Amino acid sequence: MQRTWWPDPVYNPLSSNITCNWNGAAGAFHAPISAGDNITAHWDNDFLWDDPTAGLRTENTGIFYCDPKSYTNITECPYRQWYHFQGPILAYLADCDGDCTTVDPSALKWFKIAESTLKPGHALIDSAGWDQEPLTWSTNNPGWTITIPENLKSGRYLIRHEILYILNKPTQIFPYCAQIEVSGKGTESPDEEYLVKFPGAYKLSGM
Repeated sequence: MQRTWWPDPVYNPLSSNITCNWNGAAGAFHAPISAGDNITAHWDNDFLWDDPTAGLRTENTGIFYCDPKSYTNITECPYRQWYHFQGPILAYLADCDGDCTTVDPSALKWFKIAESTLKPGHALIDSAGWDQEPLTWSTNNPGWTITIPENLKSGRYLIRHEILYILNKPTQIFPYCAQIEVSGKGTESPDEEYLVKFPGAYKLSGM
């Protein structure tokens, strides 16, 4: 389902890595989901240098360091969670017109199905104004849940989640892709005016 990924951000929006992360090799299968159902994404950093069980550090320092003695369950340690706060989260779909394991994601046309932006009344720097902030929670992490459009036609799609960390210049871009197979009674697809390509949707200026 999930295509391979690397935790480092993409800085160049014109890079081929902007599509489905570094390499982004195909997963083994397509996860089944019905149109109108929800899908939840979770993020972690997977950095071994902040993993107290990896033996790569000896001092109790670092904002992500977790002292195992402070937790009843090592999986609660915050080093395994997302580590940014400010910026939008977006989700796109692309119709593979067949098997998604054999397509070139950069050749596909994508359409946005969900986005989470700055909440009203918050400044850009305010972490509470963004849905990235709950992704950093070490317990009761809700992930980010979106809905597959109910009227979407059945077929195999790539779903592309993207996080932007906007306090860094240039903006840090974290794209991740997975393969899904949508079933249902829907017959609709977006018009051409709603389709974009990655790379192609963003410009260097303003990032």
